[in-house]
Amino acid sequence: MKKALFGLSLSVMIAGAYADVNYRTEDNWFVSGESQKHLKGEKERRLVWSLESGIDDKGDWEATAKYLKENGYTDIIVRLARGGIAFYESKIVPVSPKVKVEGDLLKKAVEACHRYGIKVHAWKVFWRLNMAPQEYVDKALKDGRVMYGRYGTPFCSHWQTPSGAVIKGEKNDYWYCPQDKRNQDEEIAVMKEMASKGVDGVHFDYIRYNAWYGCYCPGCKKRYEEKTGRPCPDWPKSVDPMQKLDETWLKMRVDAITETLKRGIAAVREVRPDIEISAAVFAGPDEHLYHAQQWRTWCREGLLDFVCPMTYCKDREDLRLKIVPMIDTAVGSPKTKIYPSVGVLYSGGKCKTAEEVRDHASIIRWAGFPGMCYYLLDPITAESLKSEK
Repeated sequence: MKKALFGLSLSVMIAGAYADVNYRTEDNWFVSGESQKHLKGEKERRLVWSLESGIDDKGDWEATAKYLKENGYTDIIVRLARGGIAFYESKIVPVSPKVKVEGDLLKKAVEACHRYGIKVHAWKVFWRLNMAPQEYVDKALKDGRVMYGRYGTPFCSHWQTPSGAVIKGEKNDYWYCPQDKRNQDEEIAVMKEMASKGVDGVHFDYIRYNAWYGCYCPGCKKRYEEKTGRPCPDWPKSVDPMQKLDETWLKMRVDAITETLKRGIAAVREVRPDIEISAAVFAGPDEHLYHAQQWRTWCREGLLDFVCPMTYCKDREDLRLKIVPMIDTAVGSPKTKIYPSVGVLYSGGKCKTAEEVRDHASIIRWAGFPGMCYYLLDPITAESLKSEK
C-alpha cells in the first residue's frame, strides 16, 4: 500500500507544478504535417562527441579534422573542461598534464577543424571532480563545496551504505554542490573563457544533479531553512525523496540547475553574442524531477540553440520509443533544435557495427529530426562511424 501511495504521489508531482512534457494522443498526428513544421529548409546536421585528444588519442587534430570532413560530419563537440580541470591553457582551473604532452587541445582542435569547414563546440562537464588534481579536490572538501549524501558525509558515487561508505566509484568522484554560488561562478567562468577562444559553440554537459536525492550539505540545509522559514531538525530525512516528496526542496534543485544554465548563457553571450549554445540532456520524461534537468522547458523557452538528448540504445525499437515523444517538444520549440543521439558503444566497451550505426541514424531521420549526434569518436569507434554512403 505504501509503495502504491508513493507511486501516486510521484505521478501527482509529475502532472503538477513540475510537469515538463506533453504527449500527443491522436493516431494520425505524426503524418499530419504539423510535426514537420520546424524542419522546413533544414540541411541535415551530423554532430559527434569526441574526447580532448581526438581520433587517435594523441592530440593529432589534423587527422581528426580530415576524418570528419571525409565522412560527412558538420560539427564536433570536444570535451575540453571538467570540474577542476581544463585541456587547454586555462587561467581559471588547473591545466591537465596532457597539455604539456599534446599541446593546447582547444587551440589545436579549432585551427584544424576550421581548415576543413568543421564547427567546434567546447564541451564542459559540470560539477564532477573525478579528473581534478588531488589537491584541488582536497581543498573543495575542506571548503565545504561538495555534495553530501543522505548519511551526512560527502559522497563520490551514486550510492552509500548507512555508514557512509562508498559502494562504487572512483576515489575522487566527488561533485560540486550545484546550489553553492562559488561553484556556479567557477563553472560559468570556464564556459566564458572557452567561448572567448574561437570556438563555434559551447556545450553544457552534466548540467543536472547526479541522482534525485542530494545535495544534503550544510549549505543546502541552511538554504532550505531560509526558504521555508522554519528549522529542519531531522535533515535530510524530511526531504529525502526515498522518504517523502518535498516540493520546496525539489524546486530548489530545479532552480539551481536552471539558474546556472541561464547565468552561463548570459556570461557566454557577453563575449560572443553569435556563439551557439547547446546541452547534452537525459531523454526521460521525468528528468526535471530525477536529475532536476528541466530541459523541455528550456527548449520551449528558446534558451538554447540546440540540445542533444542522450538516446543511446541497444536496439532500434528502444530508440524509436525514446525519440517519438520528443517530436512534440520539437514542434513547440522553434528556437531550439533537437538532435537525438546514436550511441556507438555497447556496455562493456563493445562497438556497434557500421551497419548498426546507420540503422539507428535512419530511425532519427524517420522521425523527422534535422540532425543527430553520435557518441563518441575515438580510435575504437572510428571504423563504425565512417561515411554512411
